Amino acid sequence: MSVRAARMNRLMIWLLLTVAAVGSAGWLLARRGPDDRATGAGGGSGPTPILPDTFAEFSQRHLPSWKGEKPELAILITGQQHNYEAPCGCTEPQYGGLERRYNFITQLRSYGIPTVTLDLGDIYSSGRIAEQSRLKYRVSMKALALMGYDAINVGPREFQYPLIDALAETILNAQVPYHILAANIPNKDDYPGENGPMIKDFRVIAPPGASLRVGVVGTLGKSATEGITKKNSTAQFARNIEAIPAALQAMQGQRPDLRVLLYQGSSDEARALAQQLDEFDVIVCRSEESEPRTMELVPPAPGQTKRPKARLVYVGHKGRYIGAMGVYRTRAGAWDLRWEPVRLSPELKTPAEKQEQHPIVRLLEDYTEQLKDQDFIGKIIPAAHPVQARFDGKLVRYVGSDACKNCHSSEYEAWDESRHAGAYPTLWEHPKSKPPHHREYDPECVICHTVGYGYLTGFRDNKSGYTDVEKSKHLLGVGCETCHGPGGLHVEKPNDKEIALALSPWKEQPDDYLTPLAIKDPKSPDERKQVSPREQAVADRVFKMCFQCHDTDNDHNFHLGKWLNIAHGKGPTVKKKK
Repeated sequence: MSVRAARMNRLMIWLLLTVAAVGSAGWLLARRGPDDRATGAGGGSGPTPILPDTFAEFSQRHLPSWKGEKPELAILITGQQHNYEAPCGCTEPQYGGLERRYNFITQLRSYGIPTVTLDLGDIYSSGRIAEQSRLKYRVSMKALALMGYDAINVGPREFQYPLIDALAETILNAQVPYHILAANIPNKDDYPGENGPMIKDFRVIAPPGASLRVGVVGTLGKSATEGITKKNSTAQFARNIEAIPAALQAMQGQRPDLRVLLYQGSSDEARALAQQLDEFDVIVCRSEESEPRTMELVPPAPGQTKRPKARLVYVGHKGRYIGAMGVYRTRAGAWDLRWEPVRLSPELKTPAEKQEQHPIVRLLEDYTEQLKDQDFIGKIIPAAHPVQARFDGKLVRYVGSDACKNCHSSEYEAWDESRHAGAYPTLWEHPKSKPPHHREYDPECVICHTVGYGYLTGFRDNKSGYTDVEKSKHLLGVGCETCHGPGGLHVEKPNDKEIALALSPWKEQPDDYLTPLAIKDPKSPDERKQVSPREQAVADRVFKMCFQCHDTDNDHNFHLGKWLNIAHGKGPTVKKKK
């Protein structure tokens, strides 16, 4: 029995056992009252779910710039999460996730360090299924409440939700510890809440156990507002040069010791603003890169010699990092601010024996149960694959990998023994795939573990009658047509050269192949010269195709050399027989 056959047997047994399964409905947090939420040193967190270390060990591991010295206050900063809630587990190590963020924050508080916890915004990100994107955003906002966040800035992506719905569906009737900030949104009365507008200009935070008060202003820069108004002509924004001083003036009565600006603008805009308004100790601005930069000092304004006091900090994308600013006093009474971007690595994952009661894990489990119960996989509207669009007037169907084996036996054998063939069961079988469970019901996972999902006649295309997994079981796993496209016409006309060429989308000419040197990604100048532009173009097209699933989030160390694991065909990199 082949590897694929054994996996398919396990799959069919699983399908039979789960036919009558009934998932739970509703949200965990909806079932629990506000009094069930534990509070800690910073509010909104329970006992640390990871094994305790001494602070010196914790600091050495995650906060080396703190030098093992407890700060008077820790300012914790995240942002630009883009709806990334948890690593998928496809490869290791993967970074980020709400669970690990909770664990880091909770453990830091367990050492008695007061915290102020802030988010720059852009928590939301639109995806192929709008309903799922909105659901993920609501999950994140509940998770940030559990972590005891103090202030969340509005980002331009929240306007894609749109913003009024995003706030109405998360904080309008909820007891959350944080304030939503956007000083340069003038029409705040258009966002009414129970106790005034849901959007504020600022917040002054006095965390328990700290003698410091932190004033936080949130706003959107010009580049962000211009991007919003291009798509939403009704959005209104005031000029920051007027809105920020007004917020600072109103905040002054509460006498903050430190001032932080959550600024949804570019680093260039942030520098210019700091030079105009030398009022902030820390400015958190947008990251152009996925990885955070180091902390920056703002240069003097043109014609000036004095440097503004603000430090610019960044937190990167998709929640892979949390920024930790340790606040210390010098003997002279000045502030010593020690910044550390903390990468949320696998060591911050909850131990297996504590996962069941972990509040974020439970929240994510409830999310995936809802995906299952409401059949989110069936909600996607299929589009035409490029091969289907190319042969206009003929519906080129997906036929499944078994339809290929008679004519392409060696290629089929290479695929059948590969991990691609058994990719679908890994959504629930592989230990790294959970928690949360039920990833086989998550469209964002299924798309890379099945054939043709999201395309006409592909996996779970309801219009084609594939209304459940059983009816589209011939499209399970990463099959031949995942890379080649739907093969229905090729099955009908195997000798048609135009059709055959269309099923190798990385080829412009029939004899375009990956070469060993192009796959190797040569480093030396002499080796690079040996790769012709044509060879490099083929390699680039193949990489782009593979990267649709083997991207930075799911396969952080992907390179074209991995193609040799499934190599087949007549080219120079044909897989050798054992």
